Amino acid sequence: LLQVYCEISKDESPSVRRAAADNIKFFCKVQDNEVIYLLFKLYSDFIKDSVDIVKIYTIESTPSLLNKLPYQSQEKLIFNFTKSMAEEKAWRVKYSAIECISKICDHISNSSFEKKYVSILMLFLKDQEPEIRCAVLNYFDTFIKHISFNTFKTNFLPIFKNISNDTNIHVRSVFANTLLKCIPNYKDEEHEYYS
Repeated sequence: LLQVYCEISKDESPSVRRAAADNIKFFCKVQDNEVIYLLFKLYSDFIKDSVDIVKIYTIESTPSLLNKLPYQSQEKLIFNFTKSMAEEKAWRVKYSAIECISKICDHISNSSFEKKYVSILMLFLKDQEPEIRCAVLNYFDTFIKHISFNTFKTNFLPIFKNISNDTNIHVRSVFANTLLKCIPNYKDEEHEYYS
């Protein structure tokens, strides 16, 4: 079965690869190291697939697969994920990546979150697509719980100042709501934050 699954995962038809990618999260329930290793290899291929929907289904499997991998493989998977998303062009894929990060962040330490995801979130906040800027802002109240005040001040505050003058009215509207959600997280830094 593993051999057949591996073979169909390389099928020329995008719909077949999409189905294979969609099933990674279900195969993660199997308590077998050989299966998990195979899924990790397939994930690494699918995340670079030429078809958006294959990448989207792969991204959706990220939390399930991370929970099954040993630490070193987790690090490699996250590296592959962030590298692929930094080079990604399709807004639908990037949107899925943002949703994925929001699900992962509660299961890792704050220092690990900052090291692995701050750079990609900064990149997405500067994305040319307003949908992507809005997506990060919509989830920012989740992300901010894992971002220190100094990191926020150094990395995100300058971007936020630019977003306040964003040319897209929807982005500015979402940004206003985001600010209201963010302020309570840094109440101990109140004076410096408001300045």
